[in-house]
Amino acid sequence: PFPDVTAGQYYTDAVIWAADHEIVLGYTGGKFGPDDDITREQMAAILYRYEQYAQKTPPDTTDGIAFADESGIGGYAKEAVAKLVTQGIIAGKPNNRFDPQGGATRAEFAAVLHRFLEAVKAD
Repeated sequence: PFPDVTAGQYYTDAVIWAADHEIVLGYTGGKFGPDDDITREQMAAILYRYEQYAQKTPPDTTDGIAFADESGIGGYAKEAVAKLVTQGIIAGKPNNRFDPQGGATRAEFAAVLHRFLEAVKAD
């Protein structure tokens, strides 16, 4: 589905599956960017779309948070960030920031995935 996702790579089948289920949408212009770092807002959007696809939606555990940099969250990710925050799946950074275009570290992704799995396991 993306011209920059070539056959036979370790991620090819996963990207095709996720695109077929509208979990990953790629960039404007049709590219996926397989070698790009993932941003925090992209991570939130992908996980939220997976929640919807899998019909595994954790319950809300907190009230929403108004982040100081909330206006910097892309329109495609606003609902995802807000929902994952209220579910207790994703948190902000110091100084009441979400840091939407900041890179997500492997540790951050592991923590987010762990919280999601624990929340749906308890559901």
